[in-house]
Amino acid sequence: MAASYLAVLVIGVEQTVTRAAARCLRLAGHAPVVLAPRSCWRMKLGRDCRRLIFWSGEQPSAQQVQQVVSDSGIVAVLAADRATSLLLARHPELPAVPTPRASLIALLEDRWNLMRFADAAGLPVPAGLRIDSAAQLQADPLLYPMVTRPLRGDDISLHYSRGTLPAEYPLLAQVYVPGWKVGASFLARQGRLVACSVFRPARRGRHSFYHSRRVREYVEQFAAVSAYHGAGHLGMRYDPARDNYYVLSWKPGFDASLLAAARAGVNYPELLLRLEEHSTLILPSPDKVLQASPR
Repeated sequence: MAASYLAVLVIGVEQTVTRAAARCLRLAGHAPVVLAPRSCWRMKLGRDCRRLIFWSGEQPSAQQVQQVVSDSGIVAVLAADRATSLLLARHPELPAVPTPRASLIALLEDRWNLMRFADAAGLPVPAGLRIDSAAQLQADPLLYPMVTRPLRGDDISLHYSRGTLPAEYPLLAQVYVPGWKVGASFLARQGRLVACSVFRPARRGRHSFYHSRRVREYVEQFAAVSAYHGAGHLGMRYDPARDNYYVLSWKPGFDASLLAAARAGVNYPELLLRLEEHSTLILPSPDKVLQASPR
């Protein structure tokens, strides 16, 4: 066990990611305390944490985090998702592990800002526009099929013609990218990539990990330009006909593929606790990756 980090607090609002983060720490020999919503009550039935505490209000509270830190002798607080990453970033008085800057989270949670930021950093993104009205969407020059997304949130709609228009604006409209989803989770220290895993989601929660120099270089560019510090995840699509990747989304904290990555040899919560100790790039174990994959 890593004695210096037994008193770890995991905070989260997304049930799947919060539970996965706690389990990863348990697998690494830690005994985390978890502060989570009541929807995570099933964690009481397992051994993923030594104590489960529920948020006292509808939103995460720095005051409650500080109280748990004091009562439980916590030495490190780890955020599982976007909401709690932002909470830690806005409260530097808390003993948090490395977390992306609050200004970066606030800027890039807007998908239009993210696309412009990624494009300026040299990352490939689909052609797209910010749309503020139905009239603008009717007149836009994008080709169909088209994908629309709210500027914030995970909803997505696919449109094959101008006959079906969204009801709410503003939104991001982008040319649809055929192919399949690709995920790239990573850790970075002051803009330098420390760990990275690339995978293609599969059915029933299974993920196919593979090494991709191109995706890793994209992640390195993103981390460097943003001076990234902490954990994050880029959502992408791969178009096999054009042999191109496209960046579609980003989130601070962890992805739902967290446990799969740990089984492939990259335990992100454990690595994040000891981020300052790693000097070489950490990738999935060779025996856990596909031999044939997109480059």
